[in-house]
Amino acid sequence: PGTVAHQLNSPSAVLITADASVIVCDTNNSRVVVWASGQLEGRVIVNPSGASGTATTALNHPMDLAAFSDYSFAVADTGNNRIVSWRFSGPTWEVLDHEVVAGSAAGEAGTGLA
Repeated sequence: PGTVAHQLNSPSAVLITADASVIVCDTNNSRVVVWASGQLEGRVIVNPSGASGTATTALNHPMDLAAFSDYSFAVADTGNNRIVSWRFSGPTWEVLDHEVVAGSAAGEAGTGLA
């Protein structure tokens, strides 16, 4: 296990996009990493610091991913008792927006899916 871009620590879920990018839920690093097709090193696209936290941009031991489309997915942010949806610009993986759709770190309700 490790924390640099080509290493994972307890990966728990994987999505494959139409362009063959591999998205990994890196549980013990509290982040989501994408490998573009043919790349040897990943890029952290959710929670780049890797520090667990309760901010909506942070994760705390995420456990699963569910795809809405190739560049939009939900993360089961297990340590924060919530589901967060993320939408990206496409193959550049720039964050367009994100929102808590169910639960919260404070035990409040999410916004639901639009």
